[in-house]
Parts: sequence; structure tokens; C-alpha cells
Amino acid sequence: MKNIEKNFTIVEDIINKTETEIKKMKPVNILLVGKTGVGKSTLINQVFRENLAKTGIGRPITKHLRRISKEGIPIVLYDTRGLELNLEVQKEVQKEIFSTIAEGKQKNNEEKIHLVYYCINANSSRIEPLELELIKKLSEEVPVLVVLTQSIGEPAKELKTYIENLNLNIYGVINV
Repeated sequence: MKNIEKNFTIVEDIINKTETEIKKMKPVNILLVGKTGVGKSTLINQVFRENLAKTGIGRPITKHLRRISKEGIPIVLYDTRGLELNLEVQKEVQKEIFSTIAEGKQKNNEEKIHLVYYCINANSSRIEPLELELIKKLSEEVPVLVVLTQSIGEPAKELKTYIENLNLNIYGVINV
């Protein structure tokens, strides 16, 4: 019985120390970018383990860039409107993305964008030339990590390998 109590005390100490260290951490600001419907809002909800971003089927849900954070978690996610087929909308969204990055550079380190998650639906098994161009432009401004959402099975692994072999100036490709 004493060993169980001792183990419980050790676990409790670890949890308390972890919470103390998390409170000391400065937030990491991550901008989520990708086509409409790839799962950016779903990813946000999974990161925070709470429904903080609306998700849906059909029409785009996110209309403008939104800052999303949760007390006690040192991450701030910026949910962008999805890139759509309409060129006018794409220009609008890109303008909002790059102005957010530029504005952040003018502020202190705690408010600038530290990383971009460029989200691609792994089930689509493709990356469009327009997306490659945008990733290239983004990586000139801020580190980019390609996030393959809805990654299930062999096609997701193949897409990951394909993107890695493109030798883009990115920090990596991850399947979620």
C-alpha cells in the first residue's frame, strides 16, 4: 500500500511541476492555411481537445481569420478562411494571411506568427501547383510545416513521401 501511495505522490509531483513549467512558457503562434474543407477547424478542436472552432460540411465555415486560444495552453492558433477555387477569394485570403504575418513582425516576439501549418487533405492524394507556390511564398516569411489531415492508410503515406521529395523549403510533413 505504501508503494502505491508513494507512486501516486510522484505522479502528483510531476503533474504539478509540468503545470508550473507550462505557465512559464510564452505562447507559440501558429497560422493554419489550406483549401476550404481540408480540416483546419477540426485540427484546432483536436489541439485544444474542445470545440472552439465551428466545423461543417458543404459551404465554408470560417469567413475571416480568427485567433483561438485556451487558458493554460501556450499555443495560439489562427484559423484562416479556406482557399477556394474563386481567384478573387484566394487573393483576399492570401492578402489577409500575409498582412497578419507582416503585422506580427512589427510587434514583439509574443505576438508574431512563429509557424504556419499548411493543411492538405491526405485523402485527396494531391498538392496543387497553386498550393506549392503559396507554400514557397509563406516559407520566405515564416517556417512552414505541411500537415496532412485525415491521414488514413497507404495513400496518406505516399503523399507524405511525395511532398518530402519535392525538397520544399519547409520544416517537414506530418500526418494527422
